[in-house]
Amino acid sequence: MTTLQFEIGDMVGEGLGLEFSSRGILYGDAERWGEFLDRLVEDDLCTPEKRDLVLGWPAIYSAPMSLGGWPCTIRQDLSHIKIALRPGQPLQAKAYLSVVPSFELFAPR
Repeated sequence: MTTLQFEIGDMVGEGLGLEFSSRGILYGDAERWGEFLDRLVEDDLCTPEKRDLVLGWPAIYSAPMSLGGWPCTIRQDLSHIKIALRPGQPLQAKAYLSVVPSFELFAPR
């Protein structure tokens, strides 16, 4: 999905953002995100090192919470990528990463 964003303060600004989102890497879109990030590298909007860091971010792990010792599952994933367009400035790509905890109150310990 692609979303067009406008900068707004006291009035609509001159900058625009294009936000690209899809299911996360953990949910089956690893190939799509990999191809998109490869294209950003080709277009000099991302370094190969940053691409690799973004693609290496997704993970699922468990951690007991101190209150009651309930198990908590943490999911790290890629949320979306935004390309900012501002007059007189080079294009800028930003990756937005997510961390989502979920609690399993009735899971066996």
